[in-house]
Amino acid sequence: TLSGKGPGNLADVVRHGSDHYTYSIDSVYRIKPSAPGSGRPAGLERLDLPVNNLWAMSPHRDGPIIGGQAGLQQLVAGRLQPIHVFRDAVMAFSPAPGDPDEFLVGLVGGLSLLRKEAGVWRDLGVVAGITAEVRSILADGPDTVWLGTTTRGFIRLRRASPAQSW
Repeated sequence: TLSGKGPGNLADVVRHGSDHYTYSIDSVYRIKPSAPGSGRPAGLERLDLPVNNLWAMSPHRDGPIIGGQAGLQQLVAGRLQPIHVFRDAVMAFSPAPGDPDEFLVGLVGGLSLLRKEAGVWRDLGVVAGITAEVRSILADGPDTVWLGTTTRGFIRLRRASPAQSW
């Protein structure tokens, strides 16, 4: 257990059940709360997981999902389960507005869609016309998503209705 920040910069904090997690580029940590009155400070427990080049983490009802060079993986019962490997590294991802089982996945060279159906993750393909490196994704209502890119600024993505794909 670390009694402070681990190696590298720590990113997002994600909660699953009563556990909280954070990550750096090469590690995933469980946040250990302090024990009031005991003198034990809060700290980080590095999880022994085979990860490298992590860029994003998001909560999901089945366990936190991490994204990076190895695509998307899900932390379930202390182990990583592969979800999908993409043609490029995953830089960002987010559940689609109103649908926790559809993910918008920002890649080094575009945006891909992924959906969990009957317990299986399925690649829905890339969103046409998006070729920039997508570093952030923000839902803005049920039919609008903003993409933050490294070279093209911000891109507003709209769909005509929730029944349509992006």
